[in-house]
Amino acid sequence: MGSSGKLPAVRWSAERVQTFFDTLAETCNVKEAERAACMGERAAYSRRKRDPEFRAAWEQAIREGYEKLQLIAMERAMNGERKAVRKDGKIVGYDRHYSDRLILTLLAAHKPKATAPFEEAETARRSLAEKIAAAKKKFGDD
Repeated sequence: MGSSGKLPAVRWSAERVQTFFDTLAETCNVKEAERAACMGERAAYSRRKRDPEFRAAWEQAIREGYEKLQLIAMERAMNGERKAVRKDGKIVGYDRHYSDRLILTLLAAHKPKATAPFEEAETARRSLAEKIAAAKKKFGDD
């Protein structure tokens, strides 16, 4: 301890930064990432405010974590969760349970991405049909 009675400030080493971002990407949880990197509470928020590279790496880690979360949610929605069926306290089999709420949420979130190519093709088809009609009108129907 220093003469003021406070613990000395812990600095961000390259290893701590890497641990922080690896944990943040894995969990999307800043407090957990700070603990894993042995950094004090709010240390990451403080550095993010003053360091653009740190902020960019933070955003990338959150994107990676979100993508993993999406994959897990998609897998659960498509394959359900396996749950034990018990009788008299013993497992007698397994059932698969699906979450309608999860499925509907994912469908709503992904519909714009899934339908965009079809909508773009339809828009292009209409535009081309309008141009052909205009050309026929201007130059004749022959």
